[in-house]
Amino acid sequence: MGILSRLRLQHFRNYELLDLCLVPGVTLLTGANGQGKTNILEAIHYLALLRSFRTRRTSEMIRFDSQTFLVDGAFEVGEKEVAPGNLRVCWGEQRLMQVDGVRVDLASQFINRFICFSLVPEDIALVKGSASERRRFLNIALAQAYPGYLGELQFYHQALRQRNSLLRRSDTIPANALEAYDAVLVKHGSRIERIRCEFVHYLDGTLLELSGELLPGASTLSAQYSPKGLGRGVHDIEEGEVAEQYETALRAVRARDQREGRTCMGPHLADMMVSLGGKSLHKYGSEGECRIGSLALRLACLKMMRARAYEGGRPLVLLIDDVTGELDSVRRDAFMRAIQSADQIIATTTEARSDFCGGDCAAAYRVEAGKVTKL
Repeated sequence: MGILSRLRLQHFRNYELLDLCLVPGVTLLTGANGQGKTNILEAIHYLALLRSFRTRRTSEMIRFDSQTFLVDGAFEVGEKEVAPGNLRVCWGEQRLMQVDGVRVDLASQFINRFICFSLVPEDIALVKGSASERRRFLNIALAQAYPGYLGELQFYHQALRQRNSLLRRSDTIPANALEAYDAVLVKHGSRIERIRCEFVHYLDGTLLELSGELLPGASTLSAQYSPKGLGRGVHDIEEGEVAEQYETALRAVRARDQREGRTCMGPHLADMMVSLGGKSLHKYGSEGECRIGSLALRLACLKMMRARAYEGGRPLVLLIDDVTGELDSVRRDAFMRAIQSADQIIATTTEARSDFCGGDCAAAYRVEAGKVTKL
């Protein structure tokens, strides 16, 4: 079983310096709100994916009196696991990344060394928020679960930016100038859509299973992917046929694209709908229903992540930021059963919730004003 065994921080959020040893099983970070518990989870998430689960502005993670931050992680792995490499990233005027002391220049060479999965209160945006939040959820999950997905996404967005630039000055370019970019969008966009549809189809089946535990006696949860410009059953057809559909749809909206100066179809505009009893939670769900829906969506994704981590021999680190406080005993028990598949769990909680996992934790720390003390 692989784990993150040591985390070092410098000038990250409210931490001037932190050197934290971690163990297999559950590590509990306790303390009052605003003391820096979530900052530790955020640093681990950044080490895995070079992005935060709280903000899209990396500069916000720098300590207020500093110009740079450093996140450094060391790993221990068992005989069957793939060593993720000791990871180090420094962010300031530029981002510097190292794997086992060797500098790497591309994000794709650094991320996905281990699978990192977060359960945080902000997850309610997966149901109540905008379509961009749900696309971000899909992209992060799939970048870790499907080899090659991140590359497809990068090639797609590069071509999309260039195509949109041409569309904004379409009166000065020949009509066939878009065709080269159309071919790239079709190639990579059709693959992205097929992978997403396949993934959401899997989530839908898992949500049905979870509904009986999280919503006993109530309606069932479901998920449906809505590609922009394509049919919804893309996961059931061959890749070549998806590309043909994509090419036809892109050609059909070209006149509109030229009028509006942007590409009006494709994975950058797709959405995923989470429903309860056939009712869209985004449109009609109560606060409580949306919270349960977002939690179930994360747990369904976690099940798939566990399978992918096992197949690839990568450690799975689960980050939990005080998401159980509003759950009743039935849902809390179902939640605890679902998370046990992780190799390592790092969870935050207040003193009042120190019974996390029934108090069966491998290690516990008190966090106060950026200082961490072992209990």
